[in-house]
Amino acid sequence: MPENLSNLLAYSENHTEPDFIGYGLLRRRAVMFLYGEYSSFKSWLAQDLAISLASGRDWLIYPTSRARVLIINAELSRLDYRIRWLKMITSRKLLGNEAVKSRIAIENSAEVKLDTSFGCNYVMSLVEKYRIEVIILDNLFSLAAGNLVSNVDANILIANCKLLASRTNVAVVWVHHARQGIIDLRSGGKFSQQAYEMFGSSFLTNWADTIVESRKENGHENVITLTPQKHRLSDIHPMGAMFKFNPLKAQFDIYV
Repeated sequence: MPENLSNLLAYSENHTEPDFIGYGLLRRRAVMFLYGEYSSFKSWLAQDLAISLASGRDWLIYPTSRARVLIINAELSRLDYRIRWLKMITSRKLLGNEAVKSRIAIENSAEVKLDTSFGCNYVMSLVEKYRIEVIILDNLFSLAAGNLVSNVDANILIANCKLLASRTNVAVVWVHHARQGIIDLRSGGKFSQQAYEMFGSSFLTNWADTIVESRKENGHENVITLTPQKHRLSDIHPMGAMFKFNPLKAQFDIYV
């Protein structure tokens, strides 16, 4: 039913949404993509985000609001994933912090497909069981059954995720890959279309509220530049920064 403008404005005064990631990068029912080429530490960044949200600490240079997180890993074995988590939790001195650990639920499976009814309903059941507020999906290629380049298949995935968000109020973070770079014949370098460098249908890029790129810096070992490229819900232009990944501590430090 239509409503008059006074009612709509009153709603905005009485209902506020938390910024799970500050500056409007991630709110309830919002969709964020964290994408980049191979070996740009996307999965480590995803785990670091999960810990930051569960503890309410800053994620890199961005403030967070504490939230219960479901992270679905479709790449690493359970043993390898355990090793990664143990290193990250230990380096942050959270090994004995049951409150933080209890706010992170982990599904370690490549069989969940979000563009199928079964997969969507299964994830919805996990959200309700563990009272999840943010879902981190690592990664899109492994958690979708359809052809990511197809607009038809992309629409199925988008429709399922919209249904999931509308019924549960969760925010969704997708870990995703970059497409193969396009060479600029005039300069000899790569031609960048920024957010449209994500692999797959442009429908995915248009659907996203936030897109953050992780890019390797050539000549600098373990250094990435993290750049918010789309930030539809932000009133400002969120800053990007360079970070150096410390493999011994499994953490990211600002790189100067």
